[in-house]
Amino acid sequence: TTSSTVASLSLPSLVRVQGSFTASSSRLASIAFPPSMQHIGGSLVLSNNVLHSINFGGLTSIGGDVDLRENSFLTVSLGSSLQAISGALLLDDNPFLTTLLLPSQLHRIGGLSVEDTALADLDLNSVQAIHGGVAASSTATLKTVSFGSVTLIAGDVSLRDSSALQTVDFGSVVRVAGSIVADSNDGAAFVFNDLERVDGDLDLSRCGLEAIDFAN
Repeated sequence: TTSSTVASLSLPSLVRVQGSFTASSSRLASIAFPPSMQHIGGSLVLSNNVLHSINFGGLTSIGGDVDLRENSFLTVSLGSSLQAISGALLLDDNPFLTTLLLPSQLHRIGGLSVEDTALADLDLNSVQAIHGGVAASSTATLKTVSFGSVTLIAGDVSLRDSSALQTVDFGSVVRVAGSIVADSNDGAAFVFNDLERVDGDLDLSRCGLEAIDFAN
């Protein structure tokens, strides 16, 4: 469904979508997937709606992106069952989004983008691996980023020009298979406790740094 006037969807008997599920560019305000539905083989595309509520029901895996860009969310909760998103979780251009709740068993996502939201804290503690990049640049409200138990980020980390940023804690991250671009964050503190390898650039320019200590 694209460019339509759908306001609500009822899917009580749906168990599986082998391909992608798309309901973009509509007037969709809420959507609830049934407890019986466990898998979407492709992407879940719900961008450019007026969504303020989504219930992931019994979904345990999504084989592509979860695209929730350009909506009206205050909170996005990925439910309690979701274990893997093979594509990226895209939340850009949700200007009212203040809270992102990830299920404790979500062990893998293919990337994350939260630019132009109202998030103050980005906590990825439940995730073990990010098989893509992380983008949170130009997010004026963002104060803290915590990667928690994530050990691998298989892409670029872009955290540049977020004026309220105070702390970025890379937690258990051992390798970033791309660049870390976090310039223009004056006064932010960066913690790289376990980081061993950055395959691309490490850019902390214009962050007001007074000391850098790489000693073990």
